[in-house]
Parts: sequence; C-alpha cells; structure tokens
Amino acid sequence: MDPGDPDARRHPLIGVALAAAVIADSAGTSAEPAITAALGFVVTRARMLNRRIAAVHGLPPGSVRLPLVINLSLGLTAGPRDGSTRIERLMDAICDRKAADLGPVHIVLPTGNHRAARMRASLAPGGHLGWQMPPCDTTPTVIEAWGPPASRPPA
Repeated sequence: MDPGDPDARRHPLIGVALAAAVIADSAGTSAEPAITAALGFVVTRARMLNRRIAAVHGLPPGSVRLPLVINLSLGLTAGPRDGSTRIERLMDAICDRKAADLGPVHIVLPTGNHRAARMRASLAPGGHLGWQMPPCDTTPTVIEAWGPPASRPPA
C-alpha cells in the first residue's frame, strides 16, 4: 500500500516468529522447514481473513481477494541461490498461483552483500580451501562446495 494511504492503519498484519535455533543459523541451512511452515501459515491465515471479511460484509464467497505481501526478513546464504531450491520454487509457486480467496501475492526478500566477498570463492583444480571458525562461536556452521553447473541433472 502507499505509505500515504489514509486507510493504512486498517490493513491487517499476520506475523510469524521463527525459532531461535533457526535464526542462529545465519546461513539458513536449517531454515527450510520453518520457512515452509511459516509461508503455509501466512497464506492460510490470509485466505481465512479474506473469507471473514466477505462474510462480515455479506459479500459472496471468493469476492474479497486482498493482495498479500510476505516479508521474509531472514537472509539465506546457503544453497545455489539460482531459483532451483525447494524453498525458492515454493515461493515462486505461491506468487504465480491464482488461488481462490487470494489476490496478488508478492514475497519481499532481504538484500545485501552478506559479506559476499568472504562467503563465495572459486577454487582451482588441486587448490586448497581454508575454513576458520572462532573457538568460542557455538553458531551452527556449514560449508558448501559446488561444482560447475551440469547441463542436465545427474542420473
């Protein structure tokens, strides 16, 4: 909605808090189940809200289809980040689907460099990869090694 919209205070907000363990994993390697459940919760609640608004105002079922904006403020740095992961495909499906009781759906993702220069590297054949972890850091730490893109999925 436009920030100057006089009805801005009347727009509902649906919130989901992710578990502390999910937030502690800054790469997001363990976030997929929690984010999947959160997306399902928000979409379900938005549909219920649209049906309730229609019922309260005596409108036909399916006639209220408010737009839905999902703000996913957890920056995921794990994975290929090319649209091929299950969570990315789920978000695309939610946004592309013309579902009953929902208006247009948009998902807002965080942007930023996530210290990209320190998180991405190219390794020459036969090269070595170093991995430094502070000794007192109990944050879940994951390393991913990706080969060159394949022309087709492996058999």
